Amino acid sequence: MGSVRGWVKKDSEQRQALTDLLSVLLVEGSDGGKLKLPTLNEYILSETVNGTLAYLGGGAGEVQYGRFPPEHFEMHLWDRLSDAICRRGHILSQEVREGIKSLAHSRREAADGPDRPSITTHLYNIYATPWEWGLYQKSGISSTWKLPDEFVANVRSRVLPSFEKESQEQLKLIGGHMRPYVRHDVCRIRKTYQW
Repeated sequence: MGSVRGWVKKDSEQRQALTDLLSVLLVEGSDGGKLKLPTLNEYILSETVNGTLAYLGGGAGEVQYGRFPPEHFEMHLWDRLSDAICRRGHILSQEVREGIKSLAHSRREAADGPDRPSITTHLYNIYATPWEWGLYQKSGISSTWKLPDEFVANVRSRVLPSFEKESQEQLKLIGGHMRPYVRHDVCRIRKTYQW
């Protein structure tokens, strides 16, 4: 793929580019599938943003799902991320910087219902969706899951090499910075949730 994976392309192409980026982060953040991941979008968003903040050198861990008031949690994470990117985003390749910004950008979703308006992100529409096409394929009720070995192998052999070399290294390092948050969240989930 080209140097800028289509951040201005059609929706389906942008969705695939964001899915690829998130897939690499999940594989690296789970240490190649060795660690379980939370099934809730909010934890994955928190881990992704905090891993990025740690890579950028500031503000990591200040806003974490489950340790921060849930109302507008996404907006607070977005504020921290956009501030860090303004200050130090130049150290990220354009495809990583724009991809993570696109995944984490929080926006209000107006709809009918008791829980509306709500906050959503591209990450929420890619990771665990109410439909059958999210990265986390819901099969029963579970608070954590393990990446399938085939998924990990495909991401490592086909998806990761489709990024520029600089981006590959940055994604691996950001994923490494995500791991302490993944471990912490999974431990918290085991203590908190009965499902």
